[in-house]
Amino acid sequence: MNKTKLYVSIINIIFCLSVVLLNYVIADVMYHFKGWPGVLSRSQNLATMNIGKDTNIITNYFTGSVTPTIYYVDVTYGNDSNDGLTKETAFRTIEKARDMIRKFGFKGVTVNIMEGVYRLSDTIDFDRRDSGENGKPNIYQAYLGDEVVISGGVEIDKTGWSKFQHKNKTIYKKNVGILRFNSLFVNDKRTIRAREPDLVDETPYYLVKKTDEESLISFYFYEGNIDSHWRNLRDVEVVSYMRWIAPRMKIDRIEGDKVYFQGSLSEGSGYDWDYYGQPRYFIENVFEGLDNPGEWYLDTNGDLYYYPLPGEDINTAEIIAPVLEQLISLTETDYVTFKDLTFTHTDWSLPDTGWPGWFAVSLLATSLKYDRTEHCSFEDNIVKHIGISGIGGNWNINNYLTITGNKLYDIGGNGIIIRHIGTDLSSVKTSCVIFDNIIHDVGKIYREGVGIRANGINMTVSHNAIYNSPYSGIIFSTEKYREDLGENWEDEWKINVIEYNEIYNVMQELNDGGGIYVSGQQPGSLIQNNYIHDILATEFHIRKEGTFQGIYVDEGGKGFIIRNNLVLRTDNALLMHKSPNNLITNNIFVDSDHRDLFFSAYANDPRDFEQPGNHFTKNIIYSTDEKSRLFLVNEENGKNNVEYSDYNLFYTTHPENPNWNLDWWKTKYSLDSHSVNSDPLFVDYKKDNFTLQDNSPAFDLGFENFDLSNVGPRKEFFNDS
Repeated sequence: MNKTKLYVSIINIIFCLSVVLLNYVIADVMYHFKGWPGVLSRSQNLATMNIGKDTNIITNYFTGSVTPTIYYVDVTYGNDSNDGLTKETAFRTIEKARDMIRKFGFKGVTVNIMEGVYRLSDTIDFDRRDSGENGKPNIYQAYLGDEVVISGGVEIDKTGWSKFQHKNKTIYKKNVGILRFNSLFVNDKRTIRAREPDLVDETPYYLVKKTDEESLISFYFYEGNIDSHWRNLRDVEVVSYMRWIAPRMKIDRIEGDKVYFQGSLSEGSGYDWDYYGQPRYFIENVFEGLDNPGEWYLDTNGDLYYYPLPGEDINTAEIIAPVLEQLISLTETDYVTFKDLTFTHTDWSLPDTGWPGWFAVSLLATSLKYDRTEHCSFEDNIVKHIGISGIGGNWNINNYLTITGNKLYDIGGNGIIIRHIGTDLSSVKTSCVIFDNIIHDVGKIYREGVGIRANGINMTVSHNAIYNSPYSGIIFSTEKYREDLGENWEDEWKINVIEYNEIYNVMQELNDGGGIYVSGQQPGSLIQNNYIHDILATEFHIRKEGTFQGIYVDEGGKGFIIRNNLVLRTDNALLMHKSPNNLITNNIFVDSDHRDLFFSAYANDPRDFEQPGNHFTKNIIYSTDEKSRLFLVNEENGKNNVEYSDYNLFYTTHPENPNWNLDWWKTKYSLDSHSVNSDPLFVDYKKDNFTLQDNSPAFDLGFENFDLSNVGPRKEFFNDS
């Protein structure tokens, strides 16, 4: 080798070493001074700078910058000064992982959250800077099956409790300082704020004595039910049961046998003290009502009183006080997923003017808020012990939102709400899906709460199980009626699907709702293959009949196809109220307690009288009740809203029942000329198997068996382990 070639080789070697060294120095500077999350630290081997060596990062060889694909968060051993790239160098908080994604605009990052309880001091907010993109969502998930709890509560110290005698009972007391809360959870269960009468009483409410012209701000009470000498009188709350609302009002003053509220109820339908008979109410947050195990009271000076349940040890019990109402909030955020997490312990608040009540608590905020998001998903999570509503948004539209495989329970308001207000549909794409969720015990604070509250376009609500609700199961309704829509009155929400849901034990406290309640124009929308059962009056109802429906189409509901549903043991099977031009076909209605079919008048809008009536055909109506009424028709302007009814099968085991008015119906309206009155021959009525035997006369009418074995959450989408 000559000298020239040797010098060239030496120069090349020096140049290559310089490039490597410079790359290393740049990386080190960026790591220390810019906080770049994926740049390699000095302690890491230079070999890992080769592309693809570290599976958690994607490296740009020429710039030294890297984009992480995985972050780790560990509340127990993590530190927010770490790089977050490995389990050993995990961040401590979820917010830190979000901040790094936000700072550098990363897409397609999975944040693995390690086991532990993450107690939040503030809501975790997400905005457009935190978005992923198509094919690269940013995912926040529990790591490999770890139990990850995101809590809005603080644990109350187990020490410092003292015994306190109250009404000859041993109550425990301690001062919690500046903490103020309206909910308390002991050993993973919601406890009861001191109330009268007690939930365990035979009648868990008081009756209003009478009302007068001041009924929006007051009512008269019976002696002994309300006491002007109660401690902290202006903090005591009166929760009233009206038609479909339950106002919660703070007491202002008492004058004789009349109680006044600090705020006012709203005028309008629903606010009818006497509509369903003598109105009811109960008292909450009253110290003098602290007389039953499981009740608690927080005094204005910070003294917390708790009456333990039998077997509870105050010195070992986990007692959680919620300090947040909202855990996460997404605003204009796209492509973000939450998965396999538990969200819990949020509170609710009540202004001095109270909560005057609202249909399906539609104006209530959510603890997991979605606002103007697209392509986000909420999968396989647990949401429990929530003070307000659970998941969703109640004002601006969310498009392409997926909520699936979740378990929601012990919710203050609605379980899930996806709702858009307004007549401007230009930005509405919707296409949200809510499927394979279990939702129960909602409306714990706001009695108008329901399992799912929704409206939109091309939405699907399917394979959910919904039960134990004080009001309806699913509500899919509009907020604006025909007169507000002008020339576009026929062009509202379209092609929505409610199918394969199991709904039962709803309507447990309020009136005028149903297992499935819909309203407004929704042309092409389907209510199909749902199993709705056991919706009957409870001890909370004054009026015991006529207001709890299986399927309820209300206020101009139009364009629905209602088919292949089984409605069993309800007060009313079907109510079509002021709703024309729907098809009801191939359904089975069994054992309505009060009436089977209620066809009410058209809506008041004169345009409705020009619309085709409802078509009711190829259905089975079966009754073993000796008093149940088959048809109830409420006409308006002399016109029934059923245009066509035929090829149905009717059957009662009590043909002597005078309310089984099939002949009257046929004669008065010239309908059902081909329908029959015959036993449909179910496979096993006593075991709720309503498949038809092969020789059923319903087949001659065109009825077809339908399969409900797949109703409710499916195992492949819902992991209940």
